Amino acid sequence: MENGAISGTTGQNKQLEAVRVKIIHPTEGYSGGIQYSVHLSGVGWQDWVSDDMIAGLPDQKRGMEAIKLQLTGEYETYCDVYYQAHVSKYGWLGWAKNGQAAGTTGINYKMQALRILILPKGSKAPGSTDRYFQDTPQIRTNKGISNVLGISANTFVLNLRSHENDDFYLGTNYDDIRDARSPNGDPWYNGSVGLNCTGFIWYAFYQAGANPNEIPCWQGAPNCAGGWVSWVRIHSGQVPSYDFRNKSAMLQSGILEKGDIIWIWNENDGGKQGISDTHHVGIFWGDKSNEDRFWHSSPFGGNQISPITGLVNHVSYTVIKL
Repeated sequence: MENGAISGTTGQNKQLEAVRVKIIHPTEGYSGGIQYSVHLSGVGWQDWVSDDMIAGLPDQKRGMEAIKLQLTGEYETYCDVYYQAHVSKYGWLGWAKNGQAAGTTGINYKMQALRILILPKGSKAPGSTDRYFQDTPQIRTNKGISNVLGISANTFVLNLRSHENDDFYLGTNYDDIRDARSPNGDPWYNGSVGLNCTGFIWYAFYQAGANPNEIPCWQGAPNCAGGWVSWVRIHSGQVPSYDFRNKSAMLQSGILEKGDIIWIWNENDGGKQGISDTHHVGIFWGDKSNEDRFWHSSPFGGNQISPITGLVNHVSYTVIKL
């Protein structure tokens, strides 16, 4: 691409997967070139490559999230390289410079476009240098489900937190007719908008980078790992779970952390051992373990953040650690 031109797309929800960078019009006969390293979803930072080599993994669905560039030889002595990443949900970030990371890591946001500009050493930045890189704030550590699915618990929570004040999930209509896994912000799975309680959980794990076919769902749902109860039993050595007879005991236990999964069982329909359309599931969304806050998709109001509420009155609870 030409100096300062945009490579990639904006506004199309597409992701860069790989780049090649080369100085094609040498300045004043300088020797040297350019090196670059990219951060890939589910992979991390790759080794540095240089001068028209491919950085990334084309056609492997491991998109770029961040990039670092630096000049070599006389170019490093006499020039600065500035670069700017366009990231999903953020847009254009600030300009990074000379080996700094540009983009994001740990929150599963797509890097969609890139601009690179080589300027004489000491030149003023071509624009704002604020917030050129967004690293992952640590909210959660892996405790259970995330380990088995090969994702970051922190990414799971941060992805949800980025939408707790918009309508990507919130307000999505409840759909109990289909295997509904499509929030307002992405009707990809069903082709039209709708979520049931298990569909919301499934999509949140998918959005955090889990393999769609490995995410547990309810009995009978296609393309899933099977029922949550049997899935947790199979992975009991890796996935701690805790049963409670009532909500008060669960909130006072100190067990809950933001992002944990809570199943709410209809005790009049077999409880945890029974298959029922009136069991319910959602995500604990409290900032403290005793905060009564729950993110779920319910037939009573669609996708919402509310007190921890089941679908019937006589219930018990199971907490499954994220």
